[in-house]
Formats: sequence, C-alpha cells, structure tokens
Amino acid sequence: MLPLLQRYFYFAQERELKGVYVHATSPEFKITSWLDGSYQDSSLQWLNETSGFHRTLVRVRNQIGWELFGYAYANKTIRGEEGYLYDIDNIKAYNGSDFIGIDSLRYRAENIKYLQTLFEGQGITMVVVLAPGKASYYPEHIPQLYRAHKGPTNYEVFSDQLKKNDVNLIDFHSWFDTLKTTSKVPLFPKCGLHWGKYGALLAGDSLIGYIGGKIRQPLPRFVIDSVYMSDSLRDPDFDIGSVMNLYWDVQPPPMPYANFHAGPTNSSIRPRVIIVGDSYVWTMPINEFRVSAFAGVDFFYYYRDLFLIGEKSEPIEAGKVNLLPEIGGSDVVVLLCTETNLPRFPWGFTEKALVSLQDSALMSATFRKMHIAYLERGIRKDANWSAVIRAKAESEHVNPDTALRQNAIWVYEWQQKQKAEGTVK
Repeated sequence: MLPLLQRYFYFAQERELKGVYVHATSPEFKITSWLDGSYQDSSLQWLNETSGFHRTLVRVRNQIGWELFGYAYANKTIRGEEGYLYDIDNIKAYNGSDFIGIDSLRYRAENIKYLQTLFEGQGITMVVVLAPGKASYYPEHIPQLYRAHKGPTNYEVFSDQLKKNDVNLIDFHSWFDTLKTTSKVPLFPKCGLHWGKYGALLAGDSLIGYIGGKIRQPLPRFVIDSVYMSDSLRDPDFDIGSVMNLYWDVQPPPMPYANFHAGPTNSSIRPRVIIVGDSYVWTMPINEFRVSAFAGVDFFYYYRDLFLIGEKSEPIEAGKVNLLPEIGGSDVVVLLCTETNLPRFPWGFTEKALVSLQDSALMSATFRKMHIAYLERGIRKDANWSAVIRAKAESEHVNPDTALRQNAIWVYEWQQKQKAEGTVK
C-alpha cells in the first residue's frame, strides 16, 4: 500500500530526477485511441511515472546497475576506466566512426572562406573556433572496445581544410592537448561532458585576445586573481554525473575554479559579436563577455534559437530572425563547435548568410545604417563625450540629436577608412 499512499499523500520527500525528458500526462479517453491501443500505452506510461516512490526506485535501479554491472543509466553515456564518463558521440568523434568524408568537409571549409571574404568587404571579422572533446582529451580512460581508430576524424580533416583556405581559426583542440601536459590542474572533469569551468575561462580569455588582434582594438582581457580547487563542483563539471540519477552520487575529484575580473583597456568603442555555436558556449563566461569586452553578444544556439545575452527576453526562433540586419549591426561573427558536432556544423548558418548577402548593395546600406546606430548609442552612453557634443551644438545653434548623429557618421567613416588602409587600432 505504500506506493499508493505516497502517490496521493506524498508523505515522504523524494529527490527530483535530473535530465531532459518529457513528463507523461493523463491521457484523454477517446474511442479511436482506445481501439488503436494508444490510450492504453499512454495510461501505462502515466501510471508508471506517477506511482509512489517512482523516483526513488529509479535511483535504486540505477545504483544497482552502476555498482554491479558498471552501467550508466543516462542517455548515450559510457562508463570508462576508473569511472570516467563519456558521451558515445564524443567517442565516435575521437575514433573517426562518425566521419562524413573529405569532400563534404572541404566544401564546408570553402563556403566558410567565401563567407569570411564577403564579411571582410563589409568590415566584419569572422572567426571559427574548434573546441576539444572529452574523449580526445582523455583517450586513456576510454573502454578498450572503443579505442581503436577507424579512420580519419572530422576534426583532423576539417581543421586542415580551414587552414588551407586561410580561414581565421582558433584551434582550442590542439591547444588543450598541449595544456594537458603543462597544466597543474585538470581542464576536463571526470564526470562532465564539457571542458571544465576553469578551462572554459582560459578559452574565453584567449578568444577575446584573438578578436582584439584581428580588429586591431585592445579589448580587456580577464585577470585571474586566484585559482582554487573545490569539491563542490559547479555546472557543467558534473553534468553527466547528475543525470545518471544514482541513489548515492559518485564522488568525483575536485576541480579548479578562478576568481577573476576584467582588465583595463584603452579602447572607447567595443565590438558587437554574434556567436553561432553549441553548448560549449554556455560554459564560457559569456555574460562577462558582454559586460567587459563586447558591446553586445547575440548567441545563436545551434542556429536554432537566438539568445540576446544580458537581456531579459525569451529566445527567438532562428528562422524568424532577419539575418541581414542582425549581421549588419555586428562587428564580429564567431562560429564555435566541438568535435562531436562537426558532422552538422555550422547548422545551416553559412547557407542562410550567403543567401542574405547576395545583394551586396543592400548589405552595405544595411551595415552602414545599423553600425551608425550602434555608434550613436555608444556616444550617448559616454557622459563626457555626449556632453562635449551637446555643448558645441548649443553654441552653434544645432539640434543636439543631429550633432550626435553626425559625430556617429564621422566615426563610422573614419573607421572604414582606417580598416581599408589597415591602420585601425
């Protein structure tokens, strides 16, 4: 009787199950669903999920599978040696079993190069970022069954094609391979899917430095005040471990975390950035990007939803976004992908952007309009700058708003001239 009593009175507190799944709902009775059997199936699923102690029993089942059989009851999760957890897709990316072919990767690299050239003609910088995968960082803990290489990998071929096409590239994959031999702290967690919080901070700081070098504007880098080890893991350092839903969570080793702040900069105008990427972007200090280095960050998550970082608004479906003004109002476009998602990268963004940029005259006009508006907002936010302009406007009997717009236009035209001459700083 205990499960029945628990279902209706909930006299014992249970831990919620973690992970992404669709909750079952009580089905509506219809003759058609009864006759085709779907009503019975839905009812069985609903009764199973709402039975008393369902969550506790799931955790007990998962604990038995983990302790006795080394099985991880989490979607696509593989238990490696010494308890290291991997996503099966990550392992496939490491051993090359998800390879999509040289021709396909060459075509994507050439398209990205073509798009980069079009962007450069409008004063926009594009950067491709290749993030490392956990299986490539910790191949020594992969189960023997999955270790053998089956051929070339998407990362090996794609990174080579990007370099051959002279694409602006940050290869964090190879950089993390180097850091593994020199870092005194782990950069990937034992029970997490993504790079660790500290590793993501290092990558984010390097991204800011690279962008600053490309646009020839000094951007504030992150200054690390201290690094400490902690047993209380922050998201995402235990993201796989938590969704295993064990009765007793595994105890992973401590991970490094940093106290940091944004350093000084001499640049008065910060770039606006569009990021098209996967879940690795969320692990980076993306809010600090917007506050310190960038005037704005718009994040296309898998080019599926658009998140306006720092703004209290719901994500926008990417298909409903007018890409031309979105690009025109930005200075930098970042395409970021870990090796697991390379078979789908960049998720249709390149093709959609190329279609949007077919009318070069319209693109130039849109870019000019959006960028001048951005510069005008920057001037208005600068109290000293706007005060000087308003004082001069009053002395010359000119409308202050007109004077602000004229100053923004002057700055825009000066920047374009400096970029054309390669002397912008």
